[in-house]
Amino acid sequence: MSPSKSKNPLPKPHDTFFREVFSRKEEASDFLKGILPVPILNNVDLPGLKLENTSYLDKQLKAHFSDIVYTTSYQSKTSISLAFLFEHKSFKPSKAPIQIQLMRYILNIWEQNQKQGKSLMPVIPIVVYHGKESWEAPSLRTFFQETYQLSSQSPLLGFIPEFTFLFKDLGKYTDEEIRSVFSLLSLQSALMTLKKIFETRLAEDLKTMRPEILALMQDPEGREFYRQILLYLYYGSNTDNQKIIEVMNELSQDAGQEARSTAELLIEQGRKLERQVVLKSTIASFIKSGDLSLNRIAEILEVPLSFVQNMAQGLQNTQ
Repeated sequence: MSPSKSKNPLPKPHDTFFREVFSRKEEASDFLKGILPVPILNNVDLPGLKLENTSYLDKQLKAHFSDIVYTTSYQSKTSISLAFLFEHKSFKPSKAPIQIQLMRYILNIWEQNQKQGKSLMPVIPIVVYHGKESWEAPSLRTFFQETYQLSSQSPLLGFIPEFTFLFKDLGKYTDEEIRSVFSLLSLQSALMTLKKIFETRLAEDLKTMRPEILALMQDPEGREFYRQILLYLYYGSNTDNQKIIEVMNELSQDAGQEARSTAELLIEQGRKLERQVVLKSTIASFIKSGDLSLNRIAEILEVPLSFVQNMAQGLQNTQ
């Protein structure tokens, strides 16, 4: 059977892949080197970057943010604690400007600073976009000007909060620009993949990544990163898995075999998940009928009694 598109898609594959890449300190540092304004880059301690484990999200923000925050020091007249907020967008927001989300996020960080008895730290938001539509992400004041047809001299604009954030549209980078701006092979590969993921000719476009893919295959760590790229391609694109495998096989037999093995593993995982769903549904039906004891259900279905007991408790809690 040829590997086909998984029937059990990964929730939020774009966010998942973005988090996988930018939660790695070396990749985050290399990205910052390529996009930070020189005056900031010259004074920030990139080797001292620390990925924060604390979540700064409230319930309303959970659906919007990747929650990747790094802290480090910034050298001014004194050493200042500084935070970098990485936000990812795979689509253009339809209504509210992104600054609203960013402001709430920044306020959450500052509230956490206060709770910990720390000074408020400057936050540099970085928005990475790779959607299909063109998006310029206008300033808040521009948004209000365009929405209400306000002149640039309107006294109302002075009451609109404004702040700067770094906006990077990967669609505006060529592959060669990505190679020249960023140094790490893994980051170059990830950014190219994010950039191409919505392309209708994705399979053909992947051929331009031949140097990166062949280089990743040369060592265990690179090979593992290549698998992460494959997972993202299988879950995040609309291209049939078999076409992706065929392209990778054109690049090298080794890359093609890895692509096929990864796709087959996903299929097997999908089958296990389907069996688990059926099993849980059957157990729930038995429990709800009340015709069999929990011990008997466990015996018939050959599952641990504790598994059946936990399901029974869960069903009771939902009633």
